[in-house]
Amino acid sequence: MMERTLRNRYLSGALFLAVFSGLYLTGRYSYVLFHSLAELFSVELPAKE
Repeated sequence: MMERTLRNRYLSGALFLAVFSGLYLTGRYSYVLFHSLAELFSVELPAKE
């Protein structure tokens, strides 16, 4: 059971790092694209609740 928890923690950390790295690179590449993605995310989040 402990290995599964540790594995989930590493996978969550890797996903977190990948998402924020992608957002950073997107922001460096295109300001408009980054803010379009941020706007979609901010609209989608309340819709799921």
